[in-house]
Amino acid sequence: MIFNASITGIYILFGSFRGLVTFKGISEYSVYALTCLSALISHKSSDIEFSTLLADDAQAQTSTEQPYKTFVANPIIFLVVSTALVVRGIISEPWIGLGLASVVVVGRIAYYWKKPLAAE
Repeated sequence: MIFNASITGIYILFGSFRGLVTFKGISEYSVYALTCLSALISHKSSDIEFSTLLADDAQAQTSTEQPYKTFVANPIIFLVVSTALVVRGIISEPWIGLGLASVVVVGRIAYYWKKPLAAE
C-alpha cells in the first residue's frame, strides 16, 4: 500500500493525472489479458481432472467435472480487445509503458530473489 501511495504521489507531483490514469489502464488491462490467456490455457487443457477436497479427510481428493466452461470465443474476444487497449496505451505513452515494464521486471526479480528464502 505504501508503494501504491508513493507511485501515485510521484505521478501527482511530477506527472499528470492523465499519465496516472494511462498507467492504471495499461496495468489493469495487462492483468486482464494475462488472466484471460490463462483461462484459455485452462480451457484447452480440460483433459486434466479437477479435484476437490473431501469434507471428512483433508488429504483425500476426488475427481469431479469442471463446474463451468465458457464458450471459447468469449475469452478470445476479450483477450484481443484487452491486448489492443494495452498496445494502444503503450503507443500513445511509451514512457509509461516502459515504466510498467520496469515495475514488472523488478517484481519478477524480487519474486525469484525471495523464492529460495521462503523454501527454507
